[in-house]
Amino acid sequence: MKTPILALAALVAASVHAAPEEARKDLGILVYAVGGTGGIGAGVGYHINDFLSIRGEIANYSYDDTVSESGVDWNGELELATKGVYLDIKPFAGSFRITAGFNASSHTLAQVTAVPAPGSTIELNGTSYTVQGGESVSGAIAYDSRPYLGVGWGLARDGFTVGLDVGVEIGRPSVNLSATTNVGSPLDAAVLAGELAAETEQIRDDLELYPVVKISVGYSF
Repeated sequence: MKTPILALAALVAASVHAAPEEARKDLGILVYAVGGTGGIGAGVGYHINDFLSIRGEIANYSYDDTVSESGVDWNGELELATKGVYLDIKPFAGSFRITAGFNASSHTLAQVTAVPAPGSTIELNGTSYTVQGGESVSGAIAYDSRPYLGVGWGLARDGFTVGLDVGVEIGRPSVNLSATTNVGSPLDAAVLAGELAAETEQIRDDLELYPVVKISVGYSF
């Protein structure tokens, strides 16, 4: 009788030790740190199954500086921000995933003021103009909430994990360009306004697809 009893005891002990491990794997919870073109921050996710995951992410970063180049003093501020929700589709139940999501952050991406030296030139709408002393051009680029589409690798289901995401956020930004009265002199005000408007539309077209590259380090429970 001892043999069956010992075997049963061993089976029960194995089940007790295995249960926490199985429970840990079944939680499907992911936490991670992230950094990239959307800022530096953190995210949390849930592995629905081997093929689907959902994630939420918050990140930001700001930087300002003044530099001089080619006779122009540039004073600018950069702000990166993400308040994103994402659905990861893993068609092969592996590390590769297709990601669709939405960045709910509305923020000013960049603000820049350019102060050219007297006699230097600026380019507006593809045409160069000589600048008088004390004149400047200012601009601001802002994004509203917008969808995201990309691909990624990593952020796996079990244990320590790393991730790489590459994609685009889709949406034309709002752009505000302004210039002091004598920039581009002898242009009259109407011509200058037309040149600024054309340059504004060109910038909006160029930035309709905002590139996203992110690296993540995390742990799945």
